[in-house]
Amino acid sequence: CVLASMTKGSSITLEAVPDVPLIIPGADIAEIIITTVEDADMIVVDGDIFVIAQKIISKAEDRYVLLDTVTPSAQAMELASKAGKDPRLVETILLESKEVVRC
Repeated sequence: CVLASMTKGSSITLEAVPDVPLIIPGADIAEIIITTVEDADMIVVDGDIFVIAQKIISKAEDRYVLLDTVTPSAQAMELASKAGKDPRLVETILLESKEVVRC
């Protein structure tokens, strides 16, 4: 999690939020951020933006897959070969996608 602050002019300050705990399924991300920021004595002002990695959200929503349980389709095998990726990972991405735009 990163706090992005705009200052007068055109500069941006990025500050990592320290000591964010491991995220488990069902975690309240907002509460974790608030508590962590308060514990770190960080100052948040109007206009500040919190940047949160999708991985944290996925973990909290219990949306992860063990690749050992995935059987890749023919399409996943073909795309994985082109992209140099694990076919199981590609299959997981395909299951969550509407269309493939580019590879």
